[in-house]
Amino acid sequence: MIPRVSSIVRLFRTPLGRWPNKFHNAVRRRKNRILDMRFAGMSLGPERIPSRYSQAGAYGHVPTDVSALKYIFRQYRIQPDDVLVDVGCGKGRVIAWWLNRGYRNRMIGVELDEEMAEFARDVFSGFDNVTIIQGNIIDLMPEDGNVFYLFNPFDEKTMGGFLGGIKERSKNQLENKQSTDNGRRDTVVLYYFPVHLDVFNNDPTCLVEELRQPCWERFRPNRMKCALIRMKT
Repeated sequence: MIPRVSSIVRLFRTPLGRWPNKFHNAVRRRKNRILDMRFAGMSLGPERIPSRYSQAGAYGHVPTDVSALKYIFRQYRIQPDDVLVDVGCGKGRVIAWWLNRGYRNRMIGVELDEEMAEFARDVFSGFDNVTIIQGNIIDLMPEDGNVFYLFNPFDEKTMGGFLGGIKERSKNQLENKQSTDNGRRDTVVLYYFPVHLDVFNNDPTCLVEELRQPCWERFRPNRMKCALIRMKT
């Protein structure tokens, strides 16, 4: 599928120095739309959806770009027994991308906003391996989840509560005598646009690795990073 004529016209009216960034953005938006249309029948972004729960520490929702997801999950290879959790799943683009890539893992989307959670629940109602939960991730921490994806969903205080929930989950697993030898998987957090990364850096139970940025990020004025966080056992 080719971009609309208006997009092409805007591209070639752009000053030469900004052309690589404009070209990348046009391709990125098209990829996002193709994925969204396949699963939801409509575009899911890229505009920001303001949060109705800012008093609870939640930020507005922005769907993750397909290009970023492809790069992030090239750095962390999903394993067949991983249980994937999208924290602040919105209308479901990340889950749609996982499914589109052919992953058959159990997938859990946790979304605070009732309307977006209901939308995502309808989109993925035909997939037995997908569960959408409406509510606060701190109160609804999936006990079987081990790979958590976040796109800067909430403030520093709430991030601390999220980390506390992850640690409590790991403690419960140890108390149940689940060890690496009998199948317990490593707990991993993939934190895109890690504004509150200090929450993890300052905790001795976390091993934090900042992922290399892809070459195309140099064309973007506001470069976004991603951190891979492994919980020490």
